[in-house]
Amino acid sequence: MSINRTTEPTLWPRFDEQNYLEFCPSIVTLRDGESWVAFRRNKRPPIWGAGEIWMVRIDRERMPVGEPFMLIEQGEDPRLVLVGQRLFLFYVYVDRNAKGDIVGTTIALAELDCADNFSLLHHIKLPKSPLGGKSQDTPDNAMPGYEKNWVPFTINDDTIGILYSHAPWIVLELVIAGEPSDWHFGATHRAPGIEWGYGEIRGGSVPLAYGHDQFITFFHSSARTGGKKIYYGGACVFSREAPYTPSAFTRLPLTTSPFKSGSDKHGWHLGQPIIFPLGAAYRDETASFDILCSLDDAFICRYSISDEDLDRYMAPIERDPEILRVLSHRKTSADDPDRLLYTSVSRIPFQDELIRFVNAMEISGALWIDMSADDGELLAVLNNQFTHSLSLALSPASRQSRERTCAINRLVNVSVGDPAQFSATIETAHRQADGETWMRLDAREEAIDIDAGIALGLELQANLMISGVPHETMQALYNQYRQLPGYGAHTIASADQLMFLFIAPAQRAKYHWFI
Repeated sequence: MSINRTTEPTLWPRFDEQNYLEFCPSIVTLRDGESWVAFRRNKRPPIWGAGEIWMVRIDRERMPVGEPFMLIEQGEDPRLVLVGQRLFLFYVYVDRNAKGDIVGTTIALAELDCADNFSLLHHIKLPKSPLGGKSQDTPDNAMPGYEKNWVPFTINDDTIGILYSHAPWIVLELVIAGEPSDWHFGATHRAPGIEWGYGEIRGGSVPLAYGHDQFITFFHSSARTGGKKIYYGGACVFSREAPYTPSAFTRLPLTTSPFKSGSDKHGWHLGQPIIFPLGAAYRDETASFDILCSLDDAFICRYSISDEDLDRYMAPIERDPEILRVLSHRKTSADDPDRLLYTSVSRIPFQDELIRFVNAMEISGALWIDMSADDGELLAVLNNQFTHSLSLALSPASRQSRERTCAINRLVNVSVGDPAQFSATIETAHRQADGETWMRLDAREEAIDIDAGIALGLELQANLMISGVPHETMQALYNQYRQLPGYGAHTIASADQLMFLFIAPAQRAKYHWFI
């Protein structure tokens, strides 16, 4: 249950209600014990790209004390990080062309003088695409030319870590020894990304110590929910030592922006309900975290969560976690229900591309036969297009997964068979079916008898969809199929995996329009 459902936020008072909106707060506690917040201000009516960064001292309740002062004339989404005795500010700088049009964003870095009212000692722009633009290193939420949501943390007195991406997990090291001209990126560390069912995870608060050897950071994501883009907040834990691998995260949101709210109520063009955690601090006396959030890009608010409650949300990161997702299937009428599937994260790219392909091809028929160890996603997707589906699970886990898929989708024209009765079950189903038959054989996750499967498919005059088979084996099969009169052989790719499609003579005319 989201903490903002059960807890009212503590709102900061506005410094200038008539003229300014204040949001996106970042907290830092200095060596003398004083705590400060850098935050974003936009003049009313707000215009994207016209933000300012201001600074104000806060008390033990994380509420402002005194009047704020301007720190950066043009900037957005500040993050303060203390590195030894030095204070740094990361923020988003909006790039414009000669006409003044926004053409991207860059991360800027300023070193502040704590002894001189936070005056600027050094001020530079960091390189865009610090990984060199390689596609395999690109964050899931990357937009060309736009750098945002870099999350800095202290590694040592000469090095700042930057959590650059959550999916895939990428941490950069920025060496800050010497003069700014000497500052440079050092090592890059990678690990499997964190995925959850509430949109792409993006950067949030500057990490805090968590336990003896870990950091915790509070992140945000967004996903269309009921026609609106809703913001969600969570937390993840990662190692303080290189390679800074993530170990746990909150599987359910800590915060959820209410559907009824929206930034349009405060003059923004896009009416998005927003809760964006950007500042965090630990409160020893109550054993809890105070989280400062941006609320609808108009207010700063504070939520608190106890260690005990946070522990209830936190779960270890599995190597390949399952998430519930809605499958994009071809409905025969507007009343057809959505199809749901619990699936492992690594299977999603393959399934998404393959599902789009079979939907576009408009595959249909009397009998669908699926023999594989995966989740049987095509079984759920194609259920409306086939009179009967036969699922042959290759392992107990696969059988359990398919039975769960059938249950959550209330599929009634499906039989989940046992591999031991493979041939007999199929022959019985085929005799009862009257029409086109399709057979899918997938050996990616479990070895199957391809020769026996193909022989049976030929006997049934079925269309065949084969994947997970070595290229040499398929080349030999292609040579065989070319000798069979009337069969059409095709190779398709899905998420860098090959699939081989064999269309039976009786159906070649039906699918000629597409393949």
